[in-house]
Amino acid sequence: MTPEEIVSRIHPKDRTQALAAFVAINRMDYVGMSEIERHIVRLSHYTQLHDFLLAKANASVVKDQAE
Repeated sequence: MTPEEIVSRIHPKDRTQALAAFVAINRMDYVGMSEIERHIVRLSHYTQLHDFLLAKANASVVKDQAE
């Protein structure tokens, strides 16, 4: 699925939660971390967010196909 398809399949409430999570990742305190550590931590959080969004979108597709 393209990013547009993923977002279009996600309930608005979940989209709001995802946006809040995205903002929270960017606002995290990375003090004391090297640049490489910051990148690793951010990538980990973005990967979790991606997995959450993709799971929601896939669940929506399955639900639509079942109906």
